[in-house]
Amino acid sequence: FLEELEQEFTEKYDEKHTKIFISFVKNRYDKFDRVFLDKNIMWKAMDDYISMRNGNMISYLVVGLGLTGKSTFFKNLAYFYDTDFHADMLVWGFHEMVDKIAEVVDSDNPFRSIIIDEPSDIDHPQSKAGKKFKEIMGQLRQQCPILLYCSTDFKDMPPTVVNKLNGLFYLNTLGHGYFIRNEPENNLYPLDEFKKKFKDQGYKVFLELFNKYSFLQFKTRKECTLDILDPEGEKKYFKVKKEKLKQSIKMYKNIKKRASGSLTLLTDENRIERNEMIIALWNDGMRQVDICRKLKLKKALVSTVIKESNV
Repeated sequence: FLEELEQEFTEKYDEKHTKIFISFVKNRYDKFDRVFLDKNIMWKAMDDYISMRNGNMISYLVVGLGLTGKSTFFKNLAYFYDTDFHADMLVWGFHEMVDKIAEVVDSDNPFRSIIIDEPSDIDHPQSKAGKKFKEIMGQLRQQCPILLYCSTDFKDMPPTVVNKLNGLFYLNTLGHGYFIRNEPENNLYPLDEFKKKFKDQGYKVFLELFNKYSFLQFKTRKECTLDILDPEGEKKYFKVKKEKLKQSIKMYKNIKKRASGSLTLLTDENRIERNEMIIALWNDGMRQVDICRKLKLKKALVSTVIKESNV
């Protein structure tokens, strides 16, 4: 495969660049005796890696419907950038992401991949936490982490993240996707155009852009490097994902009950569930005021539950 790829890319690009590329791919995949990314994505990713080493941060988002392989694709991309990538570098929210960034900044290797999978803990941009988050994102460029956001919907991403994105992957079906990014060297700015028009047009903007630009199309793989390198971590990932869903369902049900007044008189079982939800949200980094708002509870109650849990 690599011999055919080298011949193809030598004809398509220059020989020197192609040899660097083949060496790069071998370094990552010889141990597996196979590759986990589309050849054209690997070529683009190697350019990104070189750019990152020269001080440019990678900040990408993948969007698409459920079961299109977003998480698997990004885990494979994360490994291509960072061969030390493992399941512990996958987080579920922006607060956890900031904690991971702090670990990376303190480490000897700043070029680490972090995947943020379906984050929902978004601070209001005008809140103290939101302003501090924006400040952190503004200071990240020199630290060069690789931030890979995974979301079902583009509009779920806060403006602070969207403004820093330098690439967008759109998986329109299982096994197939498009890569969208600006090409200033060719005076083409489709990503900027997408960001500007998405608010009014939604995903219909893709139809307009597809007719205007020629985007890189690629195929995704079902298999993931972590299945081999970190199988226990992969099992933990899916277990946590399931628990997050169950927790969200439980919260939704209790919020509906409270809104209807059916939780006015709490049973011991409901009280335990309520307290567990408060602690879970607090441990996920949510502020007390946001917990009160989300669960429709008084601040004194939330504060008491949190204090008692720390005793």
